[in-house]
Amino acid sequence: MLRENHPSSSTINLPVAAAAAGTLVLWSSAFVAIRIAAANGFGPIELTLGRFGIASLVLLAASWVSGTKRPPRREWKWLAIIGLIGVPVYHVALNTGLRTVDAGTVAMIIATAPVYTAAMAVAFLGERLRASGWIGIAISFSGALLIALGKGGQLQLDQGALLVLMAAALSAVWAVMQRPVAQRIGAMSLTTWSTTFGTALLLPWLPQLIETTNAAPLTGILAMLYLGIFPAAIANGLWSFALSRVPASRLVVFMYLMPPVTIGFAWLMQGDVPSMLALVGGAIAIVGVVVVNRSKGSTAARVAQQAVPTPAAGAGD
Repeated sequence: MLRENHPSSSTINLPVAAAAAGTLVLWSSAFVAIRIAAANGFGPIELTLGRFGIASLVLLAASWVSGTKRPPRREWKWLAIIGLIGVPVYHVALNTGLRTVDAGTVAMIIATAPVYTAAMAVAFLGERLRASGWIGIAISFSGALLIALGKGGQLQLDQGALLVLMAAALSAVWAVMQRPVAQRIGAMSLTTWSTTFGTALLLPWLPQLIETTNAAPLTGILAMLYLGIFPAAIANGLWSFALSRVPASRLVVFMYLMPPVTIGFAWLMQGDVPSMLALVGGAIAIVGVVVVNRSKGSTAARVAQQAVPTPAAGAGD
């Protein structure tokens, strides 16, 4: 999520660290919760609608309490487009991929999103990226490709992993598109209304969601409620709090920990462990992300630092 105001300090004090750590835990757990919901009867579209229907209500209530102004009508078109990419398109692809790919592997692929954002910032926002940044992009993409080929410990193309890789690239489109809108109307307004518009596009599937929810076991319903309230709403608030006090470049290190934390959750809750090829590819991909984010003098790298990979309300919010 882009910050609405300039941080007053670069020091990570205890409240900021706690907020960033809470965000990390909630976003990491979301990958596992999606798999649990899918295993208990929720299809990719129904889960997206249920999760973000809950998140939209929470965000609208928070906006009302905080006095956040409704965006002007001239922004509604952009909010609808951003919502389309960030909710139904991104999350349906992500949820579909998570049906066949373990949560840790998915987290490693999504962690590559900032490198695509940096490349798109160069192409469409006129940002600069030094040679080291392009090297980082090549490294990270190589790692992501190895992850996609490495399911089951053998080199074979996996459609689920490719869908997640597509979701990571879509998150870059989302991040680049939302940046100028956030500068005009603020991050809270952008997140609330793009999420609401994106969720509204899925309302034709409401009867299927009701039918699925009525037939689903309690575990699946609780997983969907958890996803809507905690990773999609509360985590965004925690991240916004941290970004309002510390620059994104100081906090991005927390997000490097998302894949290992997700792997830990997946192992504890479902016994899932990525293959060795996926782990090697993930390590390579994260190295590439670090190289891009540390590319000095690159304005595109700063855009990428603000596009944190997340399963919350679109990637990089």
